[in-house]
Amino acid sequence: MDEFSPPFDDDIDSVFTFMDELLIRIESSIQRCGQHIQYVMGDDRVPPWAYTIGMTDGLGHPEAVVFGLDPETAMGVLNHIAERVRTGHRFDIGRHTHEVVGELPVRLLAVPDRFWEQSSLFAMWMNYYGSLHHPERYPLPSAVQLVWPDAEGRFPWDRGHDRKFLGRQPILTDLDPDDLAIGFEGAA
Repeated sequence: MDEFSPPFDDDIDSVFTFMDELLIRIESSIQRCGQHIQYVMGDDRVPPWAYTIGMTDGLGHPEAVVFGLDPETAMGVLNHIAERVRTGHRFDIGRHTHEVVGELPVRLLAVPDRFWEQSSLFAMWMNYYGSLHHPERYPLPSAVQLVWPDAEGRFPWDRGHDRKFLGRQPILTDLDPDDLAIGFEGAA
């Protein structure tokens, strides 16, 4: 993975230069691959997460976000989703699928609008599209969250889910947990 660190001095010009360079890298990634993947390290309070930039605009598909995975795994999963979308596949939002991570079932859930408006979850997405200065090219924000199960295939809302994973994967949905387990293949 390409390492890129922000400047550590208080020079405002170097901060703008850093942001300009980052936005150029994002644009280059989108031009080359169809999307850019932004990885956020997290800390003691918040797990790491990664999300795509460019799928909504370039591929006509919601951006994708995943929590709690190391950089290589998160980037691999998100790149796989983008590749499938690029070749014409459309994922069923809300259903279990085995089409993302081999045999491991995952679930893609729609991310409510409030996570775009009230958080910095997708900050670089907002910075990138905001930097284009072309409102007509600023797509409406849309994303899906890839939710992964524990080692036994149980999702966070399933009975018996391994509790050690609970803090690693916040679930970004307005759905009631009981509704998540009803009517889906493989639900407990």
